[in-house]
Amino acid sequence: MIPRLFLITILLLALATAVAAEGGEVRINNKVMTSGEMAAWRLILQIPQEYEILPGEYWYDSFAGFWGEIGGPTLGQIQAGLPLGGPLPADASGRGSGTFINGREIHPEEVAYLLSLFGQVYKGRFWVNAQGAGGYEYGPPFFDIKEAARRSRQSNNTIRRSLFGSTGGDGETFYYLHPDGGSVMIGG
Repeated sequence: MIPRLFLITILLLALATAVAAEGGEVRINNKVMTSGEMAAWRLILQIPQEYEILPGEYWYDSFAGFWGEIGGPTLGQIQAGLPLGGPLPADASGRGSGTFINGREIHPEEVAYLLSLFGQVYKGRFWVNAQGAGGYEYGPPFFDIKEAARRSRQSNNTIRRSLFGSTGGDGETFYYLHPDGGSVMIGG
């Protein structure tokens, strides 16, 4: 069985590497990735050549390993600490929520997911590590997203539905499904 982190890493790089024949470019945190950098990542992460690599603009949070498309919510989590792209832009997921995690203002879908777990979401600046623990920026941990999602799953038979979407997971990976079809996944 292939480890989940490896599969998620393959998905990120599949999204984050340009196909030379298409002439598209890949930007991670506003930095254009060269074909040499992408080839190096293929070797380092042992990504087979048969995976099609698509051009696009993406963000990557190197502290927690979260990633997504520019302007959108977290789509997944890979290994933290990878030297991918430039610095994470504060507006990588858009603007308006007033809640920042690891310097990035989180998307409204992420706010909704956190609201489903904790019942309230404060505006302010927070950190979250790759294990899901978090706290106020520069402060000690005081919440755990993965644990809250695990408790939510146990108390709600895996799926929690409301007018505003559904949440669920398997104890390690957790998701929020918006009624319009959008989704957020945390964990892995």
